[in-house]
Amino acid sequence: MHNFARILLDRNQSHRGRTAFQDLNESIDYESLERKSQQFAGWLLRDGLKAGDRVVIMVPDCVGTVIAFLGTLLAGGVAVMTSSQGRPETIDFKIKHVEPYLVLTQDNINEILTQSRQYPPDTTVVGGGKDVAFMLWTSGTTGHPKAVMHSHESGLSHCITVTELSLQSTQAERIYSTAKLSWTYGLINGLFGVMWLGATAFLDSGLSIPARVKTNIETFLPTMVFTVPVIFSQIVNKLEIKHQIKWVSSGDRLPDALLTRWREAINQPIYNYFGTTECLTISIGFDSTSVGKPIPLVHTRIVDDDGNIVTPGQVGKLQVRSPSIGLGYYKDEKWSKQYFTDWVTTGDSCYLGADGNMYHMGRMGDIIKIAGHFVNPKVLEETLESHPDVEQAAVVKQTNEHGIEKIVAYVVGTANSINLINYMRQHHDRAQCPRKIFVVGELPRTETGKIQRYKLRDQK
Repeated sequence: MHNFARILLDRNQSHRGRTAFQDLNESIDYESLERKSQQFAGWLLRDGLKAGDRVVIMVPDCVGTVIAFLGTLLAGGVAVMTSSQGRPETIDFKIKHVEPYLVLTQDNINEILTQSRQYPPDTTVVGGGKDVAFMLWTSGTTGHPKAVMHSHESGLSHCITVTELSLQSTQAERIYSTAKLSWTYGLINGLFGVMWLGATAFLDSGLSIPARVKTNIETFLPTMVFTVPVIFSQIVNKLEIKHQIKWVSSGDRLPDALLTRWREAINQPIYNYFGTTECLTISIGFDSTSVGKPIPLVHTRIVDDDGNIVTPGQVGKLQVRSPSIGLGYYKDEKWSKQYFTDWVTTGDSCYLGADGNMYHMGRMGDIIKIAGHFVNPKVLEETLESHPDVEQAAVVKQTNEHGIEKIVAYVVGTANSINLINYMRQHHDRAQCPRKIFVVGELPRTETGKIQRYKLRDQK
């Protein structure tokens, strides 16, 4: 059986002196990364870890986070990547749900890693192949996060299909991901992709606020940046880029208006990734709001409610087959049986364009039916964001105390609500326009940057 962590470390034997990761306090080369990961694996095994035991890694991004992940896999444990941010009750739920052998936090990781380094590296490798290697939490856009189990083979498949076959990337890459390692998007690119290439990555334990992102880009000088649309919108007019960067967007839709602003200000294209925690990366678009075509070895189809494949241009439900699909949700047999079937239904609404590219229209549950009309909130949001005084927008359906349904919008920017309502009526039928538009300071988002529409729907 092939252990995913062992494969990543073995790929870098020929350049062991190259820096692998650096954070705000230290850097580590590939040789030291291998030694310290083996030492941590040995410490876990001596401490009593059994194959399949869960290790919750709830540590802000740093060199130690990477060592803990690799060491856990080498020892046959399951690395449960968990954000330290968020509501205490959510964090408490996640920890209790997975019943961990060990919880690593910012408070104890340095002490534990120091203890592990008192022993020689342990070359014992436990587990691999179809064994569970790591767990990732769904983003919680519907209010209930689930732990997706991924195998060693799943991680390996992602590296082969994305890093090796889909992007023209090399060992010379300097990679910076504003998405954290506790999030699928951050882990598969900020750790898996880095080590598969033998590249160098910068890790920042702090929050990805615009000023900090700007400083990291200007200081670290990355050649690849993985971030989310909301960050693009916040830094588009703040950067002075003097070198070529591969910009990658994922985690939410990439609006036309934002892409236009980016082209005008930065004059560098954006790769538009699309994926899910359950499937990892599904497709990649280039310099377009489309999410492109499926990556190698991944198959997609778009079907109607009866399971029939729809014609190009018709919106339907996305289904996926992929070697990187997870094994199911941990301790959630009902949802696992419903989701992880022969073709995985992702819960996303998409259509196939005439250009052969796939266009993501949002989550299936976000589609609004009102007054006999089906309304896609993304279309209305695109119009709102085309207004020069709007930075971000979210459209939802609300029900008042009398049971009357209405479409409302929340926007970030300096626009006037009445002017925006008139602006929308110039572009859409009156019945499909928001009845009310609220100008707010920010939109509620998950730790991964996705809009929490259920919170907006519950507002009165």
